[in-house]
Amino acid sequence: MKVCQRLDNGLALCIVTRGDEPIHMGASVLNTCSVGLGLTPYGGVPSVTAGNLELAIRILSSQAPAEARLLETGIKAVDLLCPFPAGGFVAQVGTGGVGRMVLLDELRARLEREPRPSSMLCLVHPSEPGPYRDWEEASWRESAGQLKCYWALSSDGADPSHTGLDACDAILHMSPLLALQGLYPAIDPEYSWSRSLRHGLVGTEHRALAERARAALVWAKWSYADPVALELLARRAPAAAHRRSQAFQPVVNAADQPAFERARKLQLFLSQPFHTAQELTGWPGSSVPLADTLHGTRAILDGEVDHLPTAAFAYASTLDDVREHARLSVSRCFG
Repeated sequence: MKVCQRLDNGLALCIVTRGDEPIHMGASVLNTCSVGLGLTPYGGVPSVTAGNLELAIRILSSQAPAEARLLETGIKAVDLLCPFPAGGFVAQVGTGGVGRMVLLDELRARLEREPRPSSMLCLVHPSEPGPYRDWEEASWRESAGQLKCYWALSSDGADPSHTGLDACDAILHMSPLLALQGLYPAIDPEYSWSRSLRHGLVGTEHRALAERARAALVWAKWSYADPVALELLARRAPAAAHRRSQAFQPVVNAADQPAFERARKLQLFLSQPFHTAQELTGWPGSSVPLADTLHGTRAILDGEVDHLPTAAFAYASTLDDVREHARLSVSRCFG
C-alpha cells in the first residue's frame, strides 16, 4: 500500500499495490514499516487499468461533487475549450516535453484563493515518472493549496480513446504537435473536453463559439503536422523536430486561404505567457477575462482582424495586446 495523499487528523488516501488481502474503503490500517519523508518510490506499482481508474475517479469525485459554477482561470485555451467547474475533478494527459508541469504550477498559483479545492488527476507513462516526481515532491513541501493532484501510472492513458477518464468533469490533453511549434499551453483542441460544454453549464454563445473554434484549431493543428518533424520526434530528437516544425509551412489552396489564416491566428492567440514561466520566457504573465477571450475568438473567426499580421497574435493577451504587437512589430516565438 502506498500513500497518495495525507489528509487531516491522521487520515490518508492510499493505493493498494498488492491484492494479498482485501481492503475496503474506510478501513483502519496499522503501519508496520518505517515511515519515510516525501513520496514513496514508484517501484512495484503497476499501470492502472481503465476500470480501476474510472472507479477511483468516481470515488474521489463523489466525496465533494463539483459546483454548478465555472472557474475562470484566466487561461484562454482552458476557459474557452475545456472550462472547469468549481471544485471539479479534472484529468491532465500528456507525455514529457509538452509543458504539463508549467501548466500545473500556473493552475496551482491561480486557484490558490478559490474557496473550494479542485482535483487534478495526472496520468504518467511508466517509462517517465522522474520529472513528475520531482515536481510533486516540491509541491509536497510547499503545499499544493487549492489544487489537489493525484498521480497514476498508465500505459495507455495518453490514448484519446481511453475510457477510464469519462467520469472526470474535464480532460486536458496536451499536444506534442503544438509543443513542437513552441505554442503553450499546448492544450489539444481535438481531444480536450469539458462536461460543462456538453451539459449546458456555459452559455449558448460560449458553447457555439467553442465548437467553431475547435473545428478551426483542429484544422490548423493537422495542417502544421509536418511528417518529417513527427518522425524526428518519434526518434527522440526533439531539438531537430522543433527546428523542422518552426520552418514548416503548409500548402493551402487559394479559396481556403482566408479561413486558414483565421484558424492560424486563433491558434496563436490561444498561446499565452504564464506568471510562473516569466523567468524562463522573459515575458510577463497574463490573466485574460473570459469575456475578452470570447470577444477575441469571435473577432478572429468572423474576419474582423484579418488586417492584423499573423505574427502579432502569438503570446498576446487580448486583441488590444495584439494591436500593440502589430504597432511595434512584435513577434514572439518560444523555443
